[in-house]
Amino acid sequence: MKKISIAALFLLISSIAFSANLTNQDIQSLISVENTLNSMCRGGRGDDPDTGRACDARNKTLKVINRLGWCYGKKNQAAYQMKWHPCTVNSSYAR
Repeated sequence: MKKISIAALFLLISSIAFSANLTNQDIQSLISVENTLNSMCRGGRGDDPDTGRACDARNKTLKVINRLGWCYGKKNQAAYQMKWHPCTVNSSYAR
C-alpha cells in the first residue's frame, strides 16, 4: 500500500472544509484526497491497520464533500458511469 500520512490528509481536509470561500479547486482537492483514500482502503490488506484507518478517513472525507454539496453518481447509474458532480435531486450520496 502506498504510504501516506492520514494525519496530513486530515489537516488538508480540515483546512479546506472550514474555509469560508471554497473554490472549485478546493473541492477538487478534497475529491483527490478521497480518491487516494479510496484506493488505499480498497487496495489494502485486511490485516493491515493502515487499511482500516484509510477506510475511516475516506468515509469522513466523503461526508465533508457531501456536506459541501458534491455527490458521486446519480440514482440508477451503473458504477462505471458515476462521477463527482454538484448534488441534485437525482444524486446518489454513497461512494
